[in-house]
Amino acid sequence: MDEYINLLVLAYFKNNQDDYSYLKLSRMLGLTIANLEKYIDENIENRNLQITNDMLQLTSKGRLLLMNKSIDSLDFTEEAIESDFINPLNAWALDRPYVPEKFTSKLR
Repeated sequence: MDEYINLLVLAYFKNNQDDYSYLKLSRMLGLTIANLEKYIDENIENRNLQITNDMLQLTSKGRLLLMNKSIDSLDFTEEAIESDFINPLNAWALDRPYVPEKFTSKLR
């Protein structure tokens, strides 16, 4: 789980280089600010993030890590996360089964 959160932190800083917020990121990840700072400090120690001109930036090592984990194209911005929420007005009931398209063709 820690590696996944570290990767999400890196993806966030990749997409929000010039305009990031600890508060927004902590809310998106469901972490306290103190826990988020631990992840950020760990990424700084591992040289995945660096501080340049008083701003955190993704390093080339961090970018390479995202590429190697195949999440370089992940759009981890607040707008993208909000659009993935389930709208309760359109959501199916929990007792209604979901059947994927062409499900029966996979049984044969």
